[in-house]
Amino acid sequence: MRPLSYLHTLGKLYPNAWQCVEFLIANRGVRVPDWPEWSFLPVGGWLAIASIDNIILPKDDPAFDLAVARLAAVATWRYCQGVYRFDDEVRAALVSTEITGDIPGEVLLRLPEYCVYVETPGSEWFEGKGLPLYGFWAHLTCSEKPGEPYLNLLLDCEGLLRPIGLPIGNWSLLEAVKLNEKMAETHFSKYFGHQVGLPDPAYKYDIVDGIQPLLSLPLYLCSDEPEIENDREPKMSPKRPELTKTKKGWRLFPPDRCRVWHVGRATGETLRRASASGQRESKGVRPHLRRPHWHGFWTGQLNGERRFGYKWLPTIMVRGRINEEANGRQRNKDD
Repeated sequence: MRPLSYLHTLGKLYPNAWQCVEFLIANRGVRVPDWPEWSFLPVGGWLAIASIDNIILPKDDPAFDLAVARLAAVATWRYCQGVYRFDDEVRAALVSTEITGDIPGEVLLRLPEYCVYVETPGSEWFEGKGLPLYGFWAHLTCSEKPGEPYLNLLLDCEGLLRPIGLPIGNWSLLEAVKLNEKMAETHFSKYFGHQVGLPDPAYKYDIVDGIQPLLSLPLYLCSDEPEIENDREPKMSPKRPELTKTKKGWRLFPPDRCRVWHVGRATGETLRRASASGQRESKGVRPHLRRPHWHGFWTGQLNGERRFGYKWLPTIMVRGRINEEANGRQRNKDD
């Protein structure tokens, strides 16, 4: 499996990484500053770990930042090792569903594991080359300012691991890309002593077009009631690792094997049936498919604690058999 092969390579490049990770987490809020629960380790932690084992790249080399981004993604995934395999029909519908307005940052903080690897068979990451894209890692870190979340994607392309960072806040995907480029410019200028020119504006739009379909996949994993199943352990759900007390102190153990999570099977079957029955006639309005879309909503009392919920509403058969069956299931559930 591709992510496991990268993990084995990473262990050889950073032989002290696992020991450092355990030290930082075991001393969180005691000997090292605390950080938000949604992040496995902050950026500063990964910079420190990379610096300990780095014998080649100077810290002022942009390639060092890329190496840190790759380390952070794959090393975080080591303690989860979840591979998310979407139903083909659901994945196709999700990647075609546009995310409009601001990125739902509060929702993305609810990743089922600290880092997920999402498979994307048959996909490409263009950026001038059209490289095969086998999948990507997605995880969260905090920036140098405590509490500021970053969604980090590490694209598993043919012959290339391409990191992309997106600051999470009250802004759109395009604005997030622009902010990230601006932060990178400021960061590199510290080392080179002069301004580093930002990419051509068209480049930002190309990046957005490439990220847009990918972002819908981890967003679905964070949404309310996602369909996630494990064939080998049907009663299990994805979870975040916890420290274990041993005779040698607190330890953080990785899983004994990689877990494959199947996503959206029931919805995929419904979509296939809806597509197959799409030509069936009905009285009044002709059966048709309603486009999939994201739906955000608030729950909780107006004067109390409130939670922002997010759901992906897939293709719906209107005036057709699928819609009628879905309505029937909902009525039974309400009863």
